Amino acid sequence: MLKQPEEIRGAYSRTETAEEYVDKRFTSAWGSVVHAAQVKVVNDVIREHHVKRALELAPGPARVSRDVVGLEHGYLCEFNDSMLRVARRRLAGAAVAWQIVRGDAFHLPFKPALDLDMVYSFRFVRHFEADHRAALYRQVRSVLKDGGLFVFDVVNVKVGLPAQIRDGRDKYPIYDEFYTPDALKQELVQNGFTLLLLTDVMRHMTLQQRIQVLVDPRSNRLARCLISWLEYLPGQPLEWVAVVRKTPQ
Repeated sequence: MLKQPEEIRGAYSRTETAEEYVDKRFTSAWGSVVHAAQVKVVNDVIREHHVKRALELAPGPARVSRDVVGLEHGYLCEFNDSMLRVARRRLAGAAVAWQIVRGDAFHLPFKPALDLDMVYSFRFVRHFEADHRAALYRQVRSVLKDGGLFVFDVVNVKVGLPAQIRDGRDKYPIYDEFYTPDALKQELVQNGFTLLLLTDVMRHMTLQQRIQVLVDPRSNRLARCLISWLEYLPGQPLEWVAVVRKTPQ
C-alpha cells in the first residue's frame, strides 16, 4: 500500500492518469455527487466567510477549482507536470484569476508567506500517515492568516474501514487514514487547528453503490438523482468535508 510522499507522487505522475482522472472518477453518478458536495462546501465557505484569496493544495487537474467561484485571487500548487498541463487547460478563461505553481505541498514555494483566507485540498491529506500529515498541517499554517480556514476531506472509520476490509485491502493501493470525529478533533488541536464543521458525504454508501452499479449504466441522470436524494436522509457517512480554523500559537 502506497503511503510515502514519493510513492504517491509517482502514482499520479503518468500523463494518462492526468488526462483520464476526472472522466474515470467523477463523471459517474457516484463521483458527480461527491464532486458536487465538495465544491458546495468550498463555495459556501467562500461566501459565508468572505474569502478573497485561497490556495488549493495538490489540485491534480483542477477538478474542484474549475467550479469554485467568488475569489478575487486563487493559487494552485501541484507537483506533477502532467496534472499541471491539464489544470491549465481546464482553467483557461475561468472567472477566478488562478495562479498555477509547480511545487511540493511539503515545502510550499511561497515566500514571503501568502497570508491567505483559505486553503483547501481533496483526496490528498488523507493518504498520509501521522508524521506526514503533521508536516502538511505546518505548511498549511505557514500560508494562512490567523483565523484562516482549511477545508479537506476525511474518511469515516465506521464506514470506510469495513468497506476496505470487505472489498479486500489489495483493491486500495493508496493508503487512507480513517477517523472518528473525536480523533479528528484531537489531531487538529495537536496541529494548531479547531474544527468548525463536518459535512456528511455518502450517507448510505451500500445502497448508493448498488444504484451506481445497477442504475447508472442505464441512466446516469436517474442514478445521480437517486444517490443525491439519499443524501437528505440521516445516515452514517462514508466521508466528511471538514472546515477547520487556524488557531494562534
